Amino acid sequence: MSERLLRLRERMAEAGLDGFLVGAPVEDTFHSHAANRRYLSDFTGSMGWLLITADAAFIAVDFRYFEQAERESPGFTLFRTSGGMESWFGTLVGEAGLTGKRIGFEPAGTTVSAFRAMKKALEKIPSEERPKLLAAPPLVEELRTIKQPEEIAAIQRAVDLGDEAFQAVAQRIEPGWTEQQVAWEIEKYAREHGAEALSFESIVAAGPWGAMPHAQPRER
Repeated sequence: MSERLLRLRERMAEAGLDGFLVGAPVEDTFHSHAANRRYLSDFTGSMGWLLITADAAFIAVDFRYFEQAERESPGFTLFRTSGGMESWFGTLVGEAGLTGKRIGFEPAGTTVSAFRAMKKALEKIPSEERPKLLAAPPLVEELRTIKQPEEIAAIQRAVDLGDEAFQAVAQRIEPGWTEQQVAWEIEKYAREHGAEALSFESIVAAGPWGAMPHAQPRER
């Protein structure tokens, strides 16, 4: 993680940012921004924020994730949140030493309500000390496009396991199996052989739905 944070900080400096906020709202349907947070911190919870500065890294979570964050993100300073973002974001900014500084946030992963809450929190800070919120370029996504050897190896393992699951289930399919049963057998095989989850639900379709590229498996 330290190598990833180092590279992020280099990008932050190039972008003129003193701090960088990484969040993943519950509405993050495809987990793209949760992936950014996990990429930097290893945190796998469904909600939480990272605040990165030149010399510190904070993970802000509520009571549901205190222990999980401590276990999964030992290199981060745990910031315990309570209530809405407008009630704690200003305190986090102060602890991070970002008073009067430039803080970048991910526009694609920040809801309007979260942005308004951040603005409301910062309005409590005197104007001469108030940080500036800036929509940042996709810094983490740019880092993630360049895969490290261990990432390439993990991707290859996932590809191999997907192929194995498909072949194993294809050889076992019998008359009478439903699309849902086939989809379940694929997921079951993958999980039993080391998969943490599927990247998306298995697409299984036959008969009238056979040409639909995103068909939902049915009980038929």
